[in-house]
Amino acid sequence: MSQVSQTQVDLEGLEQKIYRRSHSYNSVKTFRASVKVIQAFLETRKQSLADLPQQNPYRIVEALDTYLDDLNYRSNPKKQHRVNIIKLMKMSGVKIDKDTMKDAAPLPKKQIFVDEALTPETARTILLETRQPDLRLLLCLEKDTLARPEEIVSLKLGNINLASDPSYLKIPEYAAKNNIEREAFFTQETKEILISYLQKRGVKKQEEYIFLNNGENLDPLGDEKKFQRRVSDTFMQMESKWHRNRNSSPALQQIIKKLERRGRRNTYTIHIYSFKKFGFTKYADAISELAAHATAGHEEYLITYYKKSREDRVVDFNKVKGKLQLFTTPTDLEKQQQAVEQKIKSLPPEALVKVLQYLNMETAKEADRRL
Repeated sequence: MSQVSQTQVDLEGLEQKIYRRSHSYNSVKTFRASVKVIQAFLETRKQSLADLPQQNPYRIVEALDTYLDDLNYRSNPKKQHRVNIIKLMKMSGVKIDKDTMKDAAPLPKKQIFVDEALTPETARTILLETRQPDLRLLLCLEKDTLARPEEIVSLKLGNINLASDPSYLKIPEYAAKNNIEREAFFTQETKEILISYLQKRGVKKQEEYIFLNNGENLDPLGDEKKFQRRVSDTFMQMESKWHRNRNSSPALQQIIKKLERRGRRNTYTIHIYSFKKFGFTKYADAISELAAHATAGHEEYLITYYKKSREDRVVDFNKVKGKLQLFTTPTDLEKQQQAVEQKIKSLPPEALVKVLQYLNMETAKEADRRL
């Protein structure tokens, strides 16, 4: 077997290892894309992957960093390609010392992506300018549930409970990024958008997918890789619709601006993930940052917060749902509640103590009456 063919076999083995570790098709897809970039770099040196074992690892990584910097790559993809060329060398038996690598080829400085906060007015405009029902529904569910777009795209009708008040969706273990099942509530206006979408698409059976093609036999557990490919492809189609809307709508061109920043890809002040950020801020302000992280599925917070009963989490959601709704006028009761909350926040500490004492007295009187 030639050295080149041996490298190809090892590449396949490394892909399998990446998949076994993450069970994520996207991780494999990202690795494959990175290998293509590394191959293009090596071609400029009249080399191939088969030549990596003979290279000085510290010099080749430094040369890759320079190559990527000249092509205007940002820090995150540069780090990813660096990690992958080191994996390829280690796979070929090259010994690499971490400290020596840091000295010889320092890591690029992290570049922070500063986008624009989504306002309710801007969010409404975007939804009104979004003609595609599937994309509009995705944005609304993302805003309310803080779920990742690909988690939402993975859902079946059976993962949705419309009979409950409030309605909620259940992200199954196989769809969750951290492999932990969770529930997330959504607002009445999103429920109405969802019902309209389901009726138009003809989704009626519990086992049918909401966004994926139901004409294809997809089994998320029996054929995990095929299922994840379809989810990834469907979300990419959603992103393409987002880009087309942004580029064709005069109203969206007024509010979504291109950022002047280094990088090979254009970035904008508002993007498809802005709706999730909008919802996260509302959760953090109305309930707590812990609840926001848990609802978004961040593992270290999720395990603690979801020990609360569903009833307790409904109480929490009721505090934030009015802030998530974009087209529904708050009820008089919600307005009164918000006014009281603002009044309490403005009270000095000594007044808060008196309010608490009064509430404790009234609670005790109510308990006596019930006995």
